[in-house]
Amino acid sequence: MSTTPSKEVSQKLSYLYFYLHDISQEMQSVYGLIQIVEATLSEHVELEAPKFFDMRGEFSVKISKGNPQVIKTMAKISFQTAIINICRLSEAIGHSDMRQLLKKYSPLSLERFEIFIKKYYTKEVKYYRNKYSAHPINRDTDNFLNLKEIFNLIEKILNISSMEKFRLDHFYGFVKEFHHPNITDPNQSITWAIYEMSNELRNNGITLDREKDF
Repeated sequence: MSTTPSKEVSQKLSYLYFYLHDISQEMQSVYGLIQIVEATLSEHVELEAPKFFDMRGEFSVKISKGNPQVIKTMAKISFQTAIINICRLSEAIGHSDMRQLLKKYSPLSLERFEIFIKKYYTKEVKYYRNKYSAHPINRDTDNFLNLKEIFNLIEKILNISSMEKFRLDHFYGFVKEFHHPNITDPNQSITWAIYEMSNELRNNGITLDREKDF
């Protein structure tokens, strides 16, 4: 980079990086939660759509503390977290000022982010976030989404033909480009793409310090 970035530019890109860093940590937790659910339930019950979505059907699982029935909804929590963070990342990168700064100071990271956004920031993801996970009322109908509408969105997001065929394995396909412990290629993992962004920014003269008063 031929020009030294101003303090204002460094501040904006530093804040952006740490915002994405928070997203990265939550994406890693999404994968971890799915593993916990699978490990807990694998010998007890197949996690089917109704059990994934609410707390229908009781089963006996021994855990050291708390209500074992909530294990089933941990998969839903991880799904909701993934949806929200896809939107957070996409909207942060899509902001015109941020995009222009990334284009200048972190172009390789911007390219990786845009590939991720194109694949995951779909109309179904946005609709699920806007009409269910973040906002309660569908403005088009002035009502809540019914269960069939919610399931239809999840089917499209997870690329499955029917929620009757839902299994926990479908989540692994959905989140594998968010985070996987065996994938460290930033072109295949968004968490590693965020990590590599920090190196690219530093190489281009950007100071990354969350506590620093610019």
